Amino acid sequence: MTASYLALLQEAVIETDAIARHYYTKRDFAVSQKADLSPVTVADQEIEQTLTRFFRKRLPDADILGEEYGTTAHEERLLPAENGIQRAEHLDLSRRALGASRALDPDGLGDPDPSSAAGANGIQRAEPFELKTPYSAEPSKGRLRVIIDPIDGTRNFVRGIPFIATLLAIELDGKIIAGLVSNPIQREQWGAELGAGATYNGSPIRVSSVVDLASSQAFHGSLYGSEAEGLPRDKVLEILSQTHRQRAMGDFYGHMLVASGAGEFSLDFGLKPWDIAPLKIIVEEAGGRVSNFDGRFSLDGGSLVCSNGVLHRAVLTALK
Repeated sequence: MTASYLALLQEAVIETDAIARHYYTKRDFAVSQKADLSPVTVADQEIEQTLTRFFRKRLPDADILGEEYGTTAHEERLLPAENGIQRAEHLDLSRRALGASRALDPDGLGDPDPSSAAGANGIQRAEPFELKTPYSAEPSKGRLRVIIDPIDGTRNFVRGIPFIATLLAIELDGKIIAGLVSNPIQREQWGAELGAGATYNGSPIRVSSVVDLASSQAFHGSLYGSEAEGLPRDKVLEILSQTHRQRAMGDFYGHMLVASGAGEFSLDFGLKPWDIAPLKIIVEEAGGRVSNFDGRFSLDGGSLVCSNGVLHRAVLTALK
C-alpha cells in the first residue's frame, strides 16, 4: 500500500501543472467540441494522458476513470487505438503551432511563436472531439480506481480566466480515500486523505462556524444556460435570497472556499463524477458536509451541496 495517497496525487500534478501553465500562457492551442457541446483542448487531452501514464506506472493495478477518455481497466493498455490516433492528431496540431523543437517551459513563460496559424486570441478550432470509450461511475469493487478531471473549468481556461484546476481522487471499493484540487495558474492546492484532515497549500483548513442563513456567504455555479439545464432555479434563488452575501464561484472553487471557511455553503449542478470525486473528501475532512441536492450522495448524482455542516439541513430543506 502507498504510504500516502495524497502525496502521490501531489507528485502526479507536478508535470501536469507545468503543462497547464504552458498552454494557458501561450494562448495558442486547439479547441474541439464534445458531443455535449462542452469544449475540450489539447491541454485537457495531454494532461489526462500524462496522468494516465503516471498512475499506470505507480498504481499498476488501479482502474482509471477520466473525463476525456472514459474508463480504462487496469489490464487494458493506455488508450484505445482509435482514441490514441485521434489524440495524437490534436497534439501534433498544437505542437506544430507552438514549435515542435521547443521544450515545455516549466513556468509557462516565453513568447508565442509569431508564425503560429492561430485564430482569435491565438486559439485554434480543431475537429470535433468524440469520446470513444464510454465511462462508468460504478466503483471498482475490491480495487483502487483513480478518477481524473484534467482541467475543471475548461471554459475558463479557454477564455483566460485563472480559476481552473486538475481534480484527482483515489477510490477504494467505492469510497474516496484521497483527493486533490490543484490550480496551476494561481498555484493553489487543496488536498485531503481519509482520516488525516484537509489542507490548503500544506496548511490545515477548517469550515466556518456560522450557524444561521442570514449571516452566511453562499457560492453557486451557473444559474442560466446549458450548464444550468434542469436546475431548480426558483428554489436556488430563494435560498440565496436568505443569505447575507452571494457570489458566483462555479466549478471547484466555491466548494474549496467552503472547505477553507470562507463561506458557509456552495451549490452546483450538471456535474459528472470527475467534477465531484475529490471535492467531497476535502470538504468533509475540513469538517463540512456534502450531498447531492436530494440529500443523498452519489458520484452520478449530478449536483452538489457543500456546507459547513451546521447549515446543511436548512439548505436541503429549501431545495425540496
